[in-house]
Amino acid sequence: MKNSPTLHDLNSVDAQQMLDLFSTILNYIPYLIGLLDRDGNWIHANQPLLKFLNMDDLPYKGKSFSQILKFPRINHDDISYLKNRFELKDLGRTVDLLHGVWDIQFRDVQNGWLLLGETVKTQQELSLKKNQALESLVLNSPLAIISFDHDGIIQTWNPAAELTFGWSSSEVIGLHLPFISDAEQEEFRDLLGIMLQGKALTDVEFRCVKKNGEPIDISLSITLLYDKMGDISGGMAVITDITERMEAQQVIKHMAYHDRLTGLPNRTLFYDRVNQALKQAKRNQSVFAIFFLDLDGFKVVNDSFGHANGDLLLQLVAVRLQACIREVDTLARQGGDEFTALLMDISSEDVVEVADRMITSLSQPFSINGQPITISASIGISLYPAHGQDIETLLKEADKAMYRAKKQGKDHYQLAENSH
Repeated sequence: MKNSPTLHDLNSVDAQQMLDLFSTILNYIPYLIGLLDRDGNWIHANQPLLKFLNMDDLPYKGKSFSQILKFPRINHDDISYLKNRFELKDLGRTVDLLHGVWDIQFRDVQNGWLLLGETVKTQQELSLKKNQALESLVLNSPLAIISFDHDGIIQTWNPAAELTFGWSSSEVIGLHLPFISDAEQEEFRDLLGIMLQGKALTDVEFRCVKKNGEPIDISLSITLLYDKMGDISGGMAVITDITERMEAQQVIKHMAYHDRLTGLPNRTLFYDRVNQALKQAKRNQSVFAIFFLDLDGFKVVNDSFGHANGDLLLQLVAVRLQACIREVDTLARQGGDEFTALLMDISSEDVVEVADRMITSLSQPFSINGQPITISASIGISLYPAHGQDIETLLKEADKAMYRAKKQGKDHYQLAENSH
């Protein structure tokens, strides 16, 4: 009985031309493709496979599979293994035969093997590239990025962190975070405790200090870092400088609660301060006073000297009135030429003294653009709890007392009459 032909029997000119054409086609396919005879000897390998094996210029045809790939001699029992993957230990790489190894059959006789695979990067290669990408991202990030261990000791400090805070990496690595002020240390320790419980932190705001002592507001987001055992080893913080944003918010807040012309608290803030005073006075059984003050003759100044000079006069009045009260007290502008004052923890005798001081101060001439201007003020005064126990009543009684002072000749003060 005549033996079936093998792949080695394809020696005719036509067969060789077909094989050359076949080889050319295979070289343009990006997969690793190899052709072996039934004894496991190499017949052909395409260029991607030769390049992978570093055998572009080395003879390989006729050599066994094991000589090239450091793999035992192929037999049928090896097929199940090959259909998964095999490792090239000397090259430190892995071939993934997800696409399979097939028998080459001719007339139902196994004549050889067709190997079709693709490379798989080792875990080390992937980790290395991942770490390199992360390192490049951190180094070139416009945001300050630092890492620290579970005790808050700095491990890494990128260039943006140096620009943000002023310390170089050589100055801070191995130390606790230098930009956390003493006032914020306890809160930061609490955050570390939360982090060690496995909770990431997002957009935590801190008031910190730069190396030169300047304050800086930051937003801090912390991602957890883990060691090889899966335990939390520290955190990586991404830091944003929000100083300008916080300053803008402070400006907006100040505008919402302060008079634009004089800079004094406005009606809204004054009411809030009085409500706080009510709570404190009820708790401590203390006394406070509310002054309601209206300028005498201010309309004449506006008509004679113009509204711009009238505004300037109001600013000068605010300065003089502020000098008549304590830091714990509140002076506010209600609007127009009306002012209110809240005097905390004060006796009736001290109330009279402050009122006299205000009347005397405002009766002194003002100089505006070289022009002497003289005005006066009428003041009404109510006391808590004698004249009311809520803000509406206290303000109403002070207002009524102020109008009595005007009727009695102005440039004077009056205490509220009604007791509640």
